[in-house]
Amino acid sequence: MEGYDNLRHFALHRIQTAVLLDQASNHHPDFDLDAYIQSGALSLTTEDGSTLLVADVHPQLAWILRETPLSTEQTLTPIENSDWERLEAKVLQDKETLWWVYGLNDKIHLHQPQAWVEEIKQTLSQLNSFYGTTEGAAE
Repeated sequence: MEGYDNLRHFALHRIQTAVLLDQASNHHPDFDLDAYIQSGALSLTTEDGSTLLVADVHPQLAWILRETPLSTEQTLTPIENSDWERLEAKVLQDKETLWWVYGLNDKIHLHQPQAWVEEIKQTLSQLNSFYGTTEGAAE
């Protein structure tokens, strides 16, 4: 990328053609790809490593998670007097996983990690101010 000295990410599926240039690329002598991947730079990591995700999940979601587990360290346990199940899974604590939780809407009730619970509460508060009813508003 002409004019940029920092590391750049590209969505490879969007590249239609490529041309090999005769000029050298910008070399970063201290760059370590393994360390870069571990840092979470490619998966938008919010904190280092993994975390325990604990949530109550809708029966349909529980079925999907049995077919396609979040991780090799995942359990689903029936919740007494309910058709929902308790999910416990060791996952990366990254934005992609949090966005997955957001996408499930009312099919998941997150308990851990606490940082995500707090972020969801804050988002819900903001959404309530956007969509909450006000006196005299049309329904």
